[in-house]
Formats: sequence, structure tokens, C-alpha cells
Amino acid sequence: MGWFSIEFVGDGRPSSAKLFFPAATGMKYFGMALQKYRSINGPAYDLLPVQPMEWAEIWRRTPKTVVDHLKPLIPGEELPFIMLRCSEQWILRKRQRKGVPAYLSTNGVLVSTNFGLIHATEEPFTKPETFNFGINACCIAFDGLKSAQLLEKSMYGKTLRFLRLKIARGDVAIDFDIPFDPSSQTDAENLVHFLARGGCLHDFSKHII
Repeated sequence: MGWFSIEFVGDGRPSSAKLFFPAATGMKYFGMALQKYRSINGPAYDLLPVQPMEWAEIWRRTPKTVVDHLKPLIPGEELPFIMLRCSEQWILRKRQRKGVPAYLSTNGVLVSTNFGLIHATEEPFTKPETFNFGINACCIAFDGLKSAQLLEKSMYGKTLRFLRLKIARGDVAIDFDIPFDPSSQTDAENLVHFLARGGCLHDFSKHII
């Protein structure tokens, strides 16, 4: 089963419309529709202030299941320039004197391009070393961003890094937290500063909570 979701502001609050469809027959066409919509809107930047990356490099460092869901969303003129990665992480937490595995994060990737941000992540696993067909992919336009923060959270005694995006239309806003690996720390800092310098954000900051 596949699903297509549109997030919007309705009656002064965040709303969404979801459509479920057979994944085997519908995924291709909804991917094409979203790619066409993004292509019509066009890039936010005709020229990037940094050297773009190659998509081949993005795909090489991303799980194939995630790649397969991202490729159909990308117009031919879209150029990536910053990538944040997140790896699957588990921890054993004590429960009734036994160690019970609890997931901290799943495999995912956030790519910043001249069109906006693309994020894809696997659905949470039920247990380690299992195969998961569920992938969530979303596209975020630069003009929908209000702020970006780098956060650190403690989960089950382990510190995790997050990029928090505040997505807003008018007075309505939601927070969207995206985990990333320590190896992506510098890229995350560069992304926050790029968004601020490019006028994409109303404010930006770095917080520890």
C-alpha cells in the first residue's frame, strides 16, 4: 500500500489530505506527478553559491530502498549541494530484567538542492536486522521555511543530533525534526548558515536541549 499526502493550512491550523493507493501500480504515477509539479514551480536558485554535488555520489551513500523512492521525484535540472545522512541505530533498554531493543533512528537522507529540501527515511523497524519496505519521502520548498536549529537530544541515555526545521505559512507553523549522524555535523552547520544567508529563513540559531 502506498500513500500520498499534501500538507496545507486550513481554517488557521495545519491540515493534510491523504490518498492511499496500491503501491505496485500507483507509486510510479504519483512520483511522476510530484516531479512535474516541482518542475513547474522551478528552482529557487538559478546559480548556486557552492559547487553542486553529483547525484551519483548521493545514491552511492544512500540505501537502495531510499534511492528508489527519491529518484522519481527529481526533475532533470535539480542540483544537490548538501547531504545529511542518518543511520539505523538501536539500543538495549532494560525491561523486566531483560534487554529489549529500542530503535533510535532509521536509515535516511536529507538533500538540499536548488529546488528546496528532499527528505526520505525508512519506516521504524520492529526489531533489528529486519527488512523494511516502508519509505517516507517528502519535499519542502525553501519559501515554507521559517527557521532552522541544530539540536541535541538524549534518548535512552544516548545523545542524538537533529536538524529542526520550522515550516510555516502565515501564523501557522509546525516543527519537523530530522536526525543525522555525527559525520554530517559540519554539513548540517553549513546548511543552516546557507539557509540564513540565502534569505530562506526568518531566523536561525543553534540550540542544545
